[in-house]
Amino acid sequence: MIRRGTWLTAGISLLAALLAAPPSALAAPGDLTAVQARASQWWLDGLGVSKAHQVTRGEGVTVCEIDSIFDTSHPDLVGADVSMGADLTHARLSDFVGDPQKDHGTAMTALIVGQGSGPDRKEGTLGTAPKARVVFVQVDLSKAPAARDGIKECADLGADVINVSLAGLGEPEAVAYAQARDAVVVAGTGNGGSSQEISDLAGLWGVLSVTGVDASLQRDPRANTAPARFPFSDLKPEPKNEDRGGAAVAGPYSRVASTSETCKDIITPKVGGGYRGACGTSDATAIVAGIVALVRSAHPELNAANVVNRIVRTTKPSGAASLPSVPLGFGVVDALAAVTAQVPLVDHNPLGSCYTGGRGVWDERVKPSRPEPPVNTRLAPAPWKDPIPDVPVAAPAVSSAAPSTAGGSVVASGPVSGGGVPWLVWVGGVLVLVLGVGVGVRVAGKGR
Repeated sequence: MIRRGTWLTAGISLLAALLAAPPSALAAPGDLTAVQARASQWWLDGLGVSKAHQVTRGEGVTVCEIDSIFDTSHPDLVGADVSMGADLTHARLSDFVGDPQKDHGTAMTALIVGQGSGPDRKEGTLGTAPKARVVFVQVDLSKAPAARDGIKECADLGADVINVSLAGLGEPEAVAYAQARDAVVVAGTGNGGSSQEISDLAGLWGVLSVTGVDASLQRDPRANTAPARFPFSDLKPEPKNEDRGGAAVAGPYSRVASTSETCKDIITPKVGGGYRGACGTSDATAIVAGIVALVRSAHPELNAANVVNRIVRTTKPSGAASLPSVPLGFGVVDALAAVTAQVPLVDHNPLGSCYTGGRGVWDERVKPSRPEPPVNTRLAPAPWKDPIPDVPVAAPAVSSAAPSTAGGSVVASGPVSGGGVPWLVWVGGVLVLVLGVGVGVRVAGKGR
């Protein structure tokens, strides 16, 4: 005879075991694994990241990640220097129940400062700058100024690198604010498959805009790219996508280029443990932001303009006759070369600057109206304006389509304070307890 007390005790014990289990132990059979996650990181060797780590791992650099929610309890982030810098939403993980985009911020953070996991941490996601510090700015992605407000918060937090793996409006004042504080802003071009349009934010002067390639270093056709264009006679108070830079560099978008809407080539951590697969310029942008952190760590004497210059001047050759050019801009980032190569100093960011007013290599007719901020300075930015709005059209205008969403195959994500237990585990545990008690009563009744 099985007594009620025995079943009740068993149910309670099982519930306690579920709640005490680490998130990674709760993965369902068939889930992606830590071994697969590390195997998907072709750029560690393919783009010189592993060798660059022999020089620096990002020590002393602060990267600001703008996203919606993130989970620092994941095994791949245990030991990483990650903290909440500013919460502009006060959102909770429960607010994202059922939202497939909730893993985005955790994934991007891991691509920058992931520590790996498993034996000798040779499994799981290893970030491109695992010893950097990440401060997280949590934003509401449903509101239009999310990227703008996040960039300003990152600048106020003293970020050396600002990663925006999200869609963003063209907000030159916010970018100028960050550039005046010697920050490198890195943003994705988007995932619409366009060869004539990139996200508004990525097209701003001085932003290190990132398109995507596969492991063979060929552009993934899903990644947006575009040339610069600037028909000044058509300028309006609001940016209309006609006055912008193009794709600057390329980073890892996928393992194998494809036109499929489904892609799980890059495997990264998700909220509550386990892994998810995705592709996109979100991932490419976060990976490149980590490489920028490596450069800032290895060359602390350089200001943001010269850091960007090292990134674009040390890319792997794209085969283009002149640079930058569509589809890869200057080419594919090369972490080792960016950290170790001899690169002459420059006075201004080669991609231009919303703060100085120059357009760099995109349009050398437009010269900077003020010097670049020295390294580690925090100058007050002046309002941005076009310094010479009456310059004749340099090239035929290209009709602009609606900007595609910048980011990975999902566009949101974020932090979980303290690593709470996923709600499904709570529900499952309670069901086990109830079933245990019910069955116990039934069996005990039959035994009488």
